Amino acid sequence: MTVSPQIPDGFELVRSTPEFDQHSVPKALLNAHRVAIGVWGLAVVGSGTLDFTFEDDGIAHRLQAGESMVIPPSRLHHVAPVGDVSFHVEFYKDPVH
Repeated sequence: MTVSPQIPDGFELVRSTPEFDQHSVPKALLNAHRVAIGVWGLAVVGSGTLDFTFEDDGIAHRLQAGESMVIPPSRLHHVAPVGDVSFHVEFYKDPVH
């Protein structure tokens, strides 16, 4: 059984991207990229469907409206809109560091 990563306790939201759709998603998010060291991400789907893939296992996780995916620091990943979609990414950090 695979355990989904969790944002560590005590980490706080530090910023959020604008809402993206299938037309406005930055090209960098469509290719392999990573969240900075010490920062955790959370991809949040507002409407439609988004495929989210971690590069190390190659499995596409199909996220629907209301679902999200935790993104650990430095783990390579990319997204792919599936038709009409809206989503944003939240970033969390340890407030002590």
